[in-house]
Amino acid sequence: MKTITRLSIFFLLIPFLGISQSEVLTLNFDKKYYQAVDKWVAFPKSEKDSLYSFGFIYIDQMAGFSFRFENTFKIDGQKLIASDGKPETTLMTYRLEPNTKLVAELTENQIKQLNLPKTPEWLKIYKSDESSLEYLKDIGYHYNHVGASKEALEPLLKAYKIDPDYSGLAFELAFAYNATGQYEKAVTVLESAIKKNKDQLLYKELGFAFMNLNKFDEAEKIYSEGIESAKDNSIKAEMAINMCAIFLNQKNKPKYDKWLATAKKYMGDNSPFQQYVNYFEAEWKKVD
Repeated sequence: MKTITRLSIFFLLIPFLGISQSEVLTLNFDKKYYQAVDKWVAFPKSEKDSLYSFGFIYIDQMAGFSFRFENTFKIDGQKLIASDGKPETTLMTYRLEPNTKLVAELTENQIKQLNLPKTPEWLKIYKSDESSLEYLKDIGYHYNHVGASKEALEPLLKAYKIDPDYSGLAFELAFAYNATGQYEKAVTVLESAIKKNKDQLLYKELGFAFMNLNKFDEAEKIYSEGIESAKDNSIKAEMAINMCAIFLNQKNKPKYDKWLATAKKYMGDNSPFQQYVNYFEAEWKKVD
């Protein structure tokens, strides 16, 4: 009861102190850059610095996730104060990489304090074609490419409703479904696409979806077909390595040996898949 009383008194005192939670200035560096697209953001400062860099994150259809630097600001009490004047360089744009630090999305009040528009006028240049199939697919690709497949689904589904046969679209959508654990949806997209296009990437994603649904016979069939039609030896090796993993888990040595031979056939020298073969072989020794 004493604890409750103290807490109650504390909250009752707040109005008398003239402070409300809505007025407290916070910079929450909790957003990944791909979660702050088309937003004003601030980057964390170093311990020795008093200024924060801020600008706008957007997606360049060709180059991907980008940050256009606007200026710097300091925190003075409950206000953000932009540095006097504009930087000498009139345009500084940075391409954002997977290791980019977390950013703080600026609130509506903070944007007003910095005298910024809700969205910059120049953004229209990058949005002029945003309803086109090419734009929607490319945006989905950029999200998939950085591991943000959940965010990729919205633009890809918009495009898929318009034209499911658009070049490369089925693969990107299926990749996003697989990456987000929606394997049945991936299978539906891929089985339809493969009827019209025997692309090796479609086979790779379909086999992967079947594996994760524990439909191993279907996976083996699809990977076998995929290896026959694929042109890239690396993709052939990847499919075979996946099957090796299945039959290792099932302790099915004849099937494992068959698929290992296939994998080695296409791996080549200094293959990145050799590490998996080494692991598989070590696991078999434990069984023996």
